[in-house]
Amino acid sequence: MKANKTLLAASSSVLAAGMAHGAIVYQSVNQTVATSDSGYNFDLNTDGTTDFKVFFDNNNASKPCVLGTDVTSVPTPYVLNELVMTPDNTDNNGVPVIPFGTTITSQFDVDTNTVAVGYTDQHSKNEGYLYQNGENNTVGQWPAGQDTFGFVALALVDNSVDPATTNYGWVHLELNYTLALPTMTVIDYAYEDTANTDIRAGQEGPIAIPAIYGSPTNQTVAAGTTVTMSVVAMGDPDPTYQWMAGAVGSGIYTNLANAGDFSGVNTSSLVISNATPAYRLDYVVSVSNDNGAVTSSPPATLTVIAVGLAGPVPDQQVIYAGYPAQFTVTDIGGVTTTNRWLWNNAGLSDGGAFSGTTTTNLLISSVDPTNLGNYKAIASTVYGSVTSSVAPLGIAYPDGSLYEATVRSLGAAHYYRLNETSGTNAWDFIGGKNGTYGTSAVLGQPGPTPDTAFPGFVSTNYAATFQFLDPNDLLPVAPWNLNTNTVTFTAWIYPQFNQGNGGIVFTAGTNNMVCGIRYDGGYLNSSGLDGNIGYSWGNDFGIQSWNSGITAPHDEWSLVALAVSPTDATLYIINSEGVQSAVNTATHPVQAFDATEYIGTYPLEGALGNNNFNGQIDEVAIFTSTLSSNQVYSLYASGLNQVVNQPPSPITLTVVGGNIQLEWTGGTLLQAPNLSGPWDPVPDATSPYSVSPTNSRLFFRTQQ
Repeated sequence: MKANKTLLAASSSVLAAGMAHGAIVYQSVNQTVATSDSGYNFDLNTDGTTDFKVFFDNNNASKPCVLGTDVTSVPTPYVLNELVMTPDNTDNNGVPVIPFGTTITSQFDVDTNTVAVGYTDQHSKNEGYLYQNGENNTVGQWPAGQDTFGFVALALVDNSVDPATTNYGWVHLELNYTLALPTMTVIDYAYEDTANTDIRAGQEGPIAIPAIYGSPTNQTVAAGTTVTMSVVAMGDPDPTYQWMAGAVGSGIYTNLANAGDFSGVNTSSLVISNATPAYRLDYVVSVSNDNGAVTSSPPATLTVIAVGLAGPVPDQQVIYAGYPAQFTVTDIGGVTTTNRWLWNNAGLSDGGAFSGTTTTNLLISSVDPTNLGNYKAIASTVYGSVTSSVAPLGIAYPDGSLYEATVRSLGAAHYYRLNETSGTNAWDFIGGKNGTYGTSAVLGQPGPTPDTAFPGFVSTNYAATFQFLDPNDLLPVAPWNLNTNTVTFTAWIYPQFNQGNGGIVFTAGTNNMVCGIRYDGGYLNSSGLDGNIGYSWGNDFGIQSWNSGITAPHDEWSLVALAVSPTDATLYIINSEGVQSAVNTATHPVQAFDATEYIGTYPLEGALGNNNFNGQIDEVAIFTSTLSSNQVYSLYASGLNQVVNQPPSPITLTVVGGNIQLEWTGGTLLQAPNLSGPWDPVPDATSPYSVSPTNSRLFFRTQQ
């Protein structure tokens, strides 16, 4: 966006020279358009007829575009592309990002006049798409996932005369794809009212004496960094540049030369290839042509930090004894940095459980009580040193429950017990990727316990409560950085109220990385509530819209699990009603998991909090393997304080003559009135075995 525009007074003769390019019709707008809006219409030449529309084309995969609204009007509106964008000159190249100052002329769109007499010109169209098509392929030069400012070249062609005439213009846009719901902002637009006369992108009026539209800005960098300072200016003829520097606050500047660490001193961009503390100065640039000169103001101050550390600073760790712990810092600066780690203010060296003591990553291979204490890093360069904040290391001790032991025995990579009753930290007792509770999070709620028919947990097992529509009631955790497509998510949930699109364990980050367990409000259960349990992987709409057909009951603890392999995924819900599962055959590309993970919300649709889970969540574990059905069931069984050593023989049920016939391949048939038992052998039962249907509820399983 233009800033710090500087215009100098000019004589009438100078203005007249500028007017040789015609008069510019300019309009400031600053109007934002969202994907759900109808768009913004504007009249480029202010003749009372709408010429163009900026909008997201919902009939074409919500592509952002600029549209010439009436192809029958005189003059006819066109969106202009570059001369050549791909070797094959196909017509799906899209609209490029045009930088400020680009000259828009008859050469810009090949030959607009041929359009006027009916010839096909694939580079001049009534509609130009900026970013992506329905297959997520780039068709323009507007980057994905970014907030991009740029210009689009426009033309109005009058084909009522022969030869046809063309008037050129531009529209200044901001396309913001960093938001959950992308937006476009129409900043301003302009039109050259003299036919067949060029206009420059960003030009607001006659130009002769240089004008500065964007001055260089203050910068703070680390020693050794390459620094670029830039100015955005326009003049006719094109201006020349001279960069100058002086002591901070002095107001006295001397010309810089292309020597040593400095280059580009006579261009719009000054480059300092190796910033040192000596280059802490004020910088200005003089922009001039035959009609006059202007100097940037205020000066841009360059501050050079001798040495620094960037986030994240080392995180506090609470890890199970015997598991590894890692503390990490990030150096900033382009010069050589030496790191060393301290423990309780004493220097560490590699050996025993410690490694990486002189790097940015300190690893403790197996935590034990002798490692407790405070850790910090010192980063040093030739210009000085800086010390990180202190990161305490604590040890988590097993509570003796069978469920906890089973999670660990299955090799969990991350384990959030959610047992905290106060504070803001949600500890990852295995992976150290801690979370931070929102300010309105409710902690210390009863989780699965012996009092709720789960003797595999301790009586003081707690859970966290999440509430719909509360952006401060969710749990973001540090990125797991799994880089895998074999993973299993597990969690205990106690749903309350309707869930809609509530998330359970989810992440949304770079490169369309959208993965996790959620409710899908598009599919209601038999009670007309909730959604079925679903999942997402990548940006695959087919996966997101898959109906699993399974859901969890309200006001009851259930174990939910998502086990993903490269070729399929299985969802499980296990509770007192039995085992529900559903398999989706789909390709699951490797995902990085390099962005914030969320427990208790689905962060993709609307503002955070809009799709929170309603109820309690407990015992979230992440495994870097695809757990088998037997392994998933063993987790639930351990909550019942039962050990599953071998997979149970599958039981097939069919209706034969009004009875239920059970068939199995081996083992003893057991029955129980509830999933939690008691389980008793069925006397003299052999396969096949018939059962008369009754109103009583019976559960069957086999025992090897």
